[in-house]
Amino acid sequence: KDLEEADYGTWLGRPLRSAYRLKAWSRLMASPARFRFPEGETLREVQARAVAAVERLALQHKNEAIAAGSHADRSTGAHGLALDLGGGPTTDSGSESTDATRIC
Repeated sequence: KDLEEADYGTWLGRPLRSAYRLKAWSRLMASPARFRFPEGETLREVQARAVAAVERLALQHKNEAIAAGSHADRSTGAHGLALDLGGGPTTDSGSESTDATRIC
């Protein structure tokens, strides 16, 4: 659950071209990490649950190699935290939409 896609609420399934016509689009662009999708969650919340999952896995598998797959929303935020890049869930860690990253 913690590594699942972001909850985009009522925007889920909506064509992107119709989303940028909404008044809320400018708020999303101004502060993506803080923007709450209508009836959904913020990217900060997405990051928090992904980081919690990664930390939980790290504790459960000390000194072991593990693999966890996710989409960029979660992996970029988790990578940023693990690599101490600072910033929020949109911090660019250099990862692509799908990736494999070893964090030691």
